[in-house]
Amino acid sequence: MKKSFPHPTEAFDKLDKDGSHEVTMDEWLNVLQELGDSVPWDAQTIDVMSRFGVAFFDQMDLDGGGTLAFAEFKKGLVHKLHPNENRGKSIAKFRAALNKKFQHPKDAFDILDKQGSGTVTREEWMACIGDLARAVKWDKGTLDFGEALFDEMDVDRSGEVNADEFKERLTSQLDVKSDDNSLAVFRAMMKRSFKNPQDAFDLLTQNSDRVTEEEWMDLLEEFGLALKWDAREMMMIGQFGKAFFEQMDVNGDGEIEVAEFKRCLVKKLEPPKNYSNLSKFKAAMNKSFKNPKDAFDMLDRNGNSRVSKDEWCDCLCEVGRAANWDEDTLEMCSSFGTTLFDQLDADGSGELNLEEFMTNLTTKLDAAIPENAIAIFKSAMKRSYKNPKNAFDELDKFGNKTISKEEWMNCLEHVGLSAKWDAETVALCTKFGDKFFDYMDSNGDGKLVFSEFKASLGKKLET
Repeated sequence: MKKSFPHPTEAFDKLDKDGSHEVTMDEWLNVLQELGDSVPWDAQTIDVMSRFGVAFFDQMDLDGGGTLAFAEFKKGLVHKLHPNENRGKSIAKFRAALNKKFQHPKDAFDILDKQGSGTVTREEWMACIGDLARAVKWDKGTLDFGEALFDEMDVDRSGEVNADEFKERLTSQLDVKSDDNSLAVFRAMMKRSFKNPQDAFDLLTQNSDRVTEEEWMDLLEEFGLALKWDAREMMMIGQFGKAFFEQMDVNGDGEIEVAEFKRCLVKKLEPPKNYSNLSKFKAAMNKSFKNPKDAFDMLDRNGNSRVSKDEWCDCLCEVGRAANWDEDTLEMCSSFGTTLFDQLDADGSGELNLEEFMTNLTTKLDAAIPENAIAIFKSAMKRSYKNPKNAFDELDKFGNKTISKEEWMNCLEHVGLSAKWDAETVALCTKFGDKFFDYMDSNGDGKLVFSEFKASLGKKLET
């Protein structure tokens, strides 16, 4: 708008078809594309206006009166628009309207389930969501978030919503969760969209060699729209864009250079509370210290036979350097020392004694798999591969009819990206791939044969 019209009055006059000095929602939506054609805007910009026209209007309608006066329009042009934040609020309001109207979620579900089959496909959902909106007398403008709402309700990513999923999601928070896993999802989104990180960086920075936090926040949303990320993904980058910047700004200088960007895309971005990093720490300790007490004494700075969290964080890297640990292990200890301490502090007292330290160095330091993770993984596999043998062959890197855990971990993310799984599913595979392997390795021999793989995809989950 600002680029095409030096004076806001020119744009406003074109939108104000009837000359009433106010622009209604209908005028806005009807004239917006004509306005783009006359300037002309490029196809991508027109597509964005078409998809998010209602959200842009709502953002500019500062007093919520349902019409735009020139003063609101002019003021709105100098504020950043957040269509996905607005859409998230609309979904929350719609959910509240459903809860208010329907005492039993099943009554709302039945409006969508016209066939009475107990499940609703995406096509059925989109065909009937208008009926549900009319039932709750939805009067907040166009209901343009049907697809996003379906994605929120489809917990197991099966492409269908059943009554249990509908009830669960209707009574729980629908917005993107602000947890560390969102960083892994963002990384997977990037890898799905670009084979070469340099291409992503060039598009994001418009061929500059670095990007500041302010530029990052301004460009990230446009970047996602250009790549046609779905509504849920767009909501996530709107909510956590700053957190992603801070993770990628490795040296903390307030700018991301291409080397930092590439480095972060090929390593985990979230604090690694999973088994592989904790196992790496345990292996480093056991390799460097034949007697664990020697390591404990170095950590017990004040010699009181207990190590506090402060002592641990202050001394851990010193212990690692003395033992000649490699840079990656030292970086892990520096960044995630608190996580390691909490895993070793078995009684939660905030202090480690020698017995806890020695016991935990010889036991598996594990992380639980989130509820539904295996169900989502199995659903993705069965949806993408009608014949399980095709999936098995892609994972069987060496073609010897068995899959080692190493092969599995090396190939699983690639399989997900090739099958165009959504970013959250790919992130789950990256984070919990070793747990998925253990689940399928029914005889516990450390390798998978096809009969185990096929049986595991079909067996009932125990939760």
